[in-house]
Amino acid sequence: MQGPKVLFILFGLLVGIIAPCNGRPDFCMTLYKEGGVSAILGSPECAFEYLPPRNHGRSKKCQFATLQGRRDYQEDRILCELDMKSDLLGNFCQEDLKIALAAVFDGHGGKEASELAVQLFPFYFQFHVIFLGQEEMELFKDKQDMTFPLETEVNPLGIHFGSCLNESQMLKVFEEAIWLTIHDIDSTFSQMASKQQLLGGTTATVAIIVDSQLLVGNVGDSKTLLCSEKIPSGDNGDGIAKASLQVAELTTDHHPDRDDEKARIIASGGFVSLSGMPRVNGILAVSRAIGDIYLKRYGVIAEPEITGWLHLNASDSFLVIASDGVFESLSPQEVCSLLQDVHSQSDNEEDNGSSKCLMPSLAECIVNTAFGKGSTDNLSAVVVPLRTL
Repeated sequence: MQGPKVLFILFGLLVGIIAPCNGRPDFCMTLYKEGGVSAILGSPECAFEYLPPRNHGRSKKCQFATLQGRRDYQEDRILCELDMKSDLLGNFCQEDLKIALAAVFDGHGGKEASELAVQLFPFYFQFHVIFLGQEEMELFKDKQDMTFPLETEVNPLGIHFGSCLNESQMLKVFEEAIWLTIHDIDSTFSQMASKQQLLGGTTATVAIIVDSQLLVGNVGDSKTLLCSEKIPSGDNGDGIAKASLQVAELTTDHHPDRDDEKARIIASGGFVSLSGMPRVNGILAVSRAIGDIYLKRYGVIAEPEITGWLHLNASDSFLVIASDGVFESLSPQEVCSLLQDVHSQSDNEEDNGSSKCLMPSLAECIVNTAFGKGSTDNLSAVVVPLRTL
């Protein structure tokens, strides 16, 4: 397994962050613009230190579970980092800003791609946020200088805005960082796969929450769900309308028979087999993936579909990211209904052990229920109770 070795080499290059952020030589920014991650990591003068999140791992705020299920190997990997503080983000000038990341990487043809993805994602993401934030700030300063050439003498307000990014600029940075992070992980793994003749790949479904704003990026067929309380128009016979959790699917699967995906594959010289499960060239059941280098020439890409920013409100109860194994036997609405049942039973002191699953094991409840209903794949789920953030 080469993932840890690659990560060790990357960390060996890292020497000093954030403090030198404002004084980073101009050529480092130029290097980043021209070559991205690989260019900076190849330059000791521009290296920086990776800051691990402060609250890493499982908690009431971050519930996750994986189950090998009926497969011979477990190729799923999960990420849940809910406390990435704004000490990373000097350009945003918001001391209490919180950034939460959650992701599922569903590997196929081996665990190498999903293993590398889960290790590199927080590192590459921080990398891009820092440099993109600096780049965005420089662009804004250039515009300010054109508008107010003498701002240092007559426009203190202009100086203030030139030193901080506003919310729109900040969200733009995060969105681009997600896109570039997935792109660079694909590039890093593809180089490794080419050298080691690895044929596998992985999906990547990632959600980022910045305060009350949610963005989702998806490559493949894992799903992101938002379970929100809705009060039905009728009642249950006692005159009291009770809220239920209703699902909103935030991702669309990248299956080869989807019209736009199929068109790209055919235009690239590939084909989609339609006997049984649709597959690219009769092999791969997803049309977008990290890795799968032997199918890249036939239209398989690692470009994520990214939702627009969604403002979370008080009715939004749970964010769920789960691999496709969960949905072999559970529908998206059934996942939200299951969380509703568990949540209701946990509030009932007279439950008497009748609950299928007990808090705080919501993610385990999902994967175990899906397995019990017959799923044959690896199963993974991340559940974020949004009211605990």
